[in-house]
Amino acid sequence: MAITLEQLEDKIQGKTKSKYAGIVDYHGVQCEPWNHPKSIARYILRYVRHTHSFGCQFIAPMGHGKSTAATVISHYIHLEDPAWNIVWAEASDFRHLKRFLLSLPKQPTVIIFDDISGALKQMGEREIEQNFEDLTKIRWIMDAAKGEIPTILLVNYHYSKNLEKEFRAVLGMTIFLSFGSEEHTNIDTILPKKTIGRRTLEHFSNISDKMFTQDQFQLMHSNGQIITYKTDDPCRAGCAVMGKESRIVLLSKKDTCSKCAKRNYKKYADPKEIVKMATEVYKGYGNKALKMALYKRGFYDVFSPKLKAAMEFIENRIFTQFDVRTDQLAEELENMDRTNKGVKQRAYRKRKNENIGLESLELSSKKEYMKDDTHTDKVNRSEEDLDELDEKDKDLKGI
Repeated sequence: MAITLEQLEDKIQGKTKSKYAGIVDYHGVQCEPWNHPKSIARYILRYVRHTHSFGCQFIAPMGHGKSTAATVISHYIHLEDPAWNIVWAEASDFRHLKRFLLSLPKQPTVIIFDDISGALKQMGEREIEQNFEDLTKIRWIMDAAKGEIPTILLVNYHYSKNLEKEFRAVLGMTIFLSFGSEEHTNIDTILPKKTIGRRTLEHFSNISDKMFTQDQFQLMHSNGQIITYKTDDPCRAGCAVMGKESRIVLLSKKDTCSKCAKRNYKKYADPKEIVKMATEVYKGYGNKALKMALYKRGFYDVFSPKLKAAMEFIENRIFTQFDVRTDQLAEELENMDRTNKGVKQRAYRKRKNENIGLESLELSSKKEYMKDDTHTDKVNRSEEDLDELDEKDKDLKGI
């Protein structure tokens, strides 16, 4: 007699439950071990032990907890194995992936790219192809001699369709933090019908809206009991998709420490380098553009006294005493500046020089940690909060 898909799924789920028998505590609520985020961390660590590189993508719109989820998973990875280094990266690092990878210390590393949606929009076809090639060679970029330094890539972005198909194939796991209409149109690509994990994914799609509209969601435990969880008190739910399997996982913003928390950094470029770059790209016009940008931001002394007096006269006398037709005034000034009347001059953008200049600023810029962080309810935490959380990690290791 042929076994049905449902029987096969129940059999696999039964094996999973017997392997992780018993309810565990997760920040004060009951939790099945396979719903605990540590189970995802262990899955990734077992996988990367053989492959030396592993990728996971976190998908949800803004405010649905992508950064928190990435923090939680990386937190349990380094709790399981303290040898792992946690690095938060930016969109610019993703655009120049190889250069960024070469700058990292030669040790097991979790790299978290926090929202690359904007970076992908700015990248051309050639850049995307190069990045994909670098993604497939991460182990050799990190360790050119043996290719054995393990690397885990955690990538956040808004929708599953936003990432090229080739990239999705490289990132072996997907964790959904919501499942709206955009994902429903793509569900057959994510997990086709009659696959083992499709039912779990569909169940998550049913509870994901209730998480936010009803402030709660429900999961059934192995003993048949239905447990109601309050949203963010202390956790939310996500759905991890691995191949043809899927698993609902609980995620709490309490799972963070000084090693894995996202730091609130500001990137500063040296003023001399900014002036040098602008003038090299656009000559004298670059200097004028910088002065205009500063003038808009309230720095009025950047212009010469005569030009400043003329600007104040025009602003405070002409534009206040008369009703000026600004469109006609702009046209009149354009006519005066044209060398050939009736022929419009085209603005020539030196895009290659712009890109070279920006890369130079990127390399010379410095990151400074902003200690006046007020977003303690989110992933970013103050140093005092993180020190306290480090102490609590000792209890979590026993789960």
